[in-house]
Amino acid sequence: MTRKLLPLLALLALASCTGQSKKDVELTTPSALQLEFMDNEIGAFFHFTTNTYTGAEHGDGSASVSVFNPTKIDLDQWMQTAKDMGAKYAILTARHEDGFCLWPTKTTDYNISNSPWKDGKGDLVKDFVEACRRHGLKPGLYFSPYFNAHAAFHPTDDKVTWGKKWDSLVRVRLQDSTFLREFCQLDMDQITELMTNYGPIYQVWMDHWSDNMNCDSVTAIIRKLQPECIMTGPDIRTPGNEKSTALYPSWNAVFTKDSTNSSRAVELVPATDGPNEYGLLETAKVSGHPYGKFWRNVETPTADIFNHGGWFWHGPQIPMSMEERIEAFYRSVGLGATILINLPPDQDGLIPAETVADAKAWGDTIRKMFYGPYIAETTETQQGNEVELSWETPCRIDHVMLMENLANGQKVAKYTLEAFVDGQWQPVTPANQFKYCPEGFNNNPGFETIGHKKIDRIVPVVTNRMRFRCTEAVAEPVEIAKFAVWNLGQDAPATTTEATAQAK
Repeated sequence: MTRKLLPLLALLALASCTGQSKKDVELTTPSALQLEFMDNEIGAFFHFTTNTYTGAEHGDGSASVSVFNPTKIDLDQWMQTAKDMGAKYAILTARHEDGFCLWPTKTTDYNISNSPWKDGKGDLVKDFVEACRRHGLKPGLYFSPYFNAHAAFHPTDDKVTWGKKWDSLVRVRLQDSTFLREFCQLDMDQITELMTNYGPIYQVWMDHWSDNMNCDSVTAIIRKLQPECIMTGPDIRTPGNEKSTALYPSWNAVFTKDSTNSSRAVELVPATDGPNEYGLLETAKVSGHPYGKFWRNVETPTADIFNHGGWFWHGPQIPMSMEERIEAFYRSVGLGATILINLPPDQDGLIPAETVADAKAWGDTIRKMFYGPYIAETTETQQGNEVELSWETPCRIDHVMLMENLANGQKVAKYTLEAFVDGQWQPVTPANQFKYCPEGFNNNPGFETIGHKKIDRIVPVVTNRMRFRCTEAVAEPVEIAKFAVWNLGQDAPATTTEATAQAK
């Protein structure tokens, strides 16, 4: 008998916390690298190449190597800016889409050794990695296995327009088997150099990663040479935008291996490929699916917080309000993702002074708003469908944070928050509406998935007891790694109070 597919709500209802037991359901779980990565929450992205000097955003590989000459570069300034912002890791565009290499590669003349910087004796990748380690930041490198405009079109071709024309020309060129073999070998040789010559690399940010072309070959080299390196693509996905906004509700598990491609709005799920008796949807957004086969952390890259106008430096920044910058944190880390913030150096090789100041101001504000002290918090993982948090003196509460223990999978599909007021439990009302949310994304998230972290703004309530209740889950037991409450309104306390947590 053919099993009829169930709609999502019905699927989740079958796994309700209060219904049929789901203790035997096996969920996809993160690797140790993926689990650790989520705790970073904030990263810094440094876009720097010939584009910085030509004004291009997507270089076509025709820029002369002679334009690259950051005479005042200060890597310690970069790192201090990243740390002040709150970053735990940093990524450099070792080779962006133009194909210019920021290290003295033996594979192509289109590299830093042929630039005037340091009379051709410089190695920016080396300097960057060493600066990261001096400042306690985890070093990462950007490398796009598919896009290399210089290798594809120069020096024999005229300037190539970015976009559909460029992509179509690439696809035509790749039909030449000899060219394809050489094109792919260049990627593999270059990533071998990067993974061999600079010690441990924490992350490789592979733009346009997919399960075609040579991405799998590049991934295999990284896995072999740097087994402790996490990768955007096979380990991490973007949510389909570059506006610091996570999809919601969101599941880390996905069905399609190539779910990272930001142009993929929908991943098709074969109707016959169900992992269990609960059935599957025929389609699922890149927001994932509770029973997906591949775990992908979510990382939200953004060029806009401190540098409107693109990923590379294009002159003075366009001011953005602190309110908008703070909302970006709610829309990313507050929805279970990591936020990767661009800090592009200028033509001197320095982070502009206004960006330095803004990054520190934002970091100071984020730390004060979201990283404690809390009015009350749990100190260890709680198992159960209900978790109650209590403290001695009634206080005004306007923020709640929940975190799941994802080592055993993402389980919570819907939940409620309740406050004990006037001798009884009363539901609290979410106040999560965003003012600056990109079109097409949830601008008013409620109480659905949690994942790594969910930060809820709520209509303020005065209480000394709060309760989390899971109303729908995809597996059991529900495991809440952290439950915290605090007040950002009037009369916020200066210190954490003694709290008691109880799970049922």
